[in-house]
Amino acid sequence: MINAIITHKGETLIAEFPINYFTLHQQLDTIGISKGPHRIPLTDNEEDAIQVKLYSENDFGSHLALIFKETDTLEDVQIAVGAILC
Repeated sequence: MINAIITHKGETLIAEFPINYFTLHQQLDTIGISKGPHRIPLTDNEEDAIQVKLYSENDFGSHLALIFKETDTLEDVQIAVGAILC
């Protein structure tokens, strides 16, 4: 429903939410991120070590992505999308 493009040290990961929490940790680890999703803000500033962009391939997901701010985290995305789809 919502995808996150996560960039860290030149490595890129695309995670599709909702996602199994363990799987998300594994995928983050593949690009060298050891932080938990609750510590990864949705920022896309070039000076940030970890950059996150949200997008969706459908209108509902695109509108849902608009509710998130830069102070929100990947965990917030997981919780919100999971709650809506349950």
